Amino acid sequence: MEVLRDTEKIAAFLEDKWPESWWREPILLLFGYLDVERPLDLAPVLTRLAGLDEESLPKVAALPLKTQLAAAELCAAAYRECQNQNPDLQERLKARLEPFFRTEVQEKTFFPPVLLASAADALDAFGYVHPNLYRFIPIANRQSPFYIAQFPVTNAQYARFLEAPDFADPDLWRGFPKFDEHGRPMDDDWGDAGLKWLSDPEDWFGNKRDKTKDGIIYPKYWHEPRLGIARPSAPVVGISWYEANAYCRWLTRHWDELEESRANPGLKPGIIRLPTEAEWLAAAGEALTPNPSPGGLIL
Repeated sequence: MEVLRDTEKIAAFLEDKWPESWWREPILLLFGYLDVERPLDLAPVLTRLAGLDEESLPKVAALPLKTQLAAAELCAAAYRECQNQNPDLQERLKARLEPFFRTEVQEKTFFPPVLLASAADALDAFGYVHPNLYRFIPIANRQSPFYIAQFPVTNAQYARFLEAPDFADPDLWRGFPKFDEHGRPMDDDWGDAGLKWLSDPEDWFGNKRDKTKDGIIYPKYWHEPRLGIARPSAPVVGISWYEANAYCRWLTRHWDELEESRANPGLKPGIIRLPTEAEWLAAAGEALTPNPSPGGLIL
């Protein structure tokens, strides 16, 4: 049996294995062995396989895009499990993964969702923030044009609300707007319903809430490693309709202080709220226009 110690020979052997899922664990075990027994050899292998420098990138670029992403993702997964982590290598892995999430790249090929999700997890762990995360985009709704957040609210965005001194301010939890069955705003609102919900020590199922002495209520899955703040760029889940509305109120109040205002220069919301069903349909089905009439700002 031949023992491969040359980086190019290792790369030639492994590059045929990327598309085959059953090779994932043996390859990670190989990287783990190198990390423990030959740590100085691991970085060159990861650099060559993922195409992290000017010498290795042309060799990797000759491979199909799906194979390139699989290689970069697996190298990133190996790096995250390593004991001997080099910050420079992390930054180069982050820079290598980021282009695969650009629209023009994803239009060229189909990437398996599981592969994209794993790569996104690695980017998240490396501190990557999408440049358009805080953007609102215009929707040319025929009846009432509006702006809607380009992405769902992430755990990192919602964490700002949890950490804010005014989280439990009653004004953020009362007066949520009402809409009729056609999505039209009503004169009435939900009064103190949100405030009553906030003060309840139990949820609707009789479970004690994860609540601090300052009145902060954490989302149901906030401390779950796959769903909560451990994944800052994942959409926040486990929040109620009341919490979502209160977050909208908080975002409206603090707009000028937050990243959203800097990402949307010239946009000054009168109110930020959840979209109606009709607005969801308009956002999903209508073409975007560059300069619609000012409308609501909607999450």
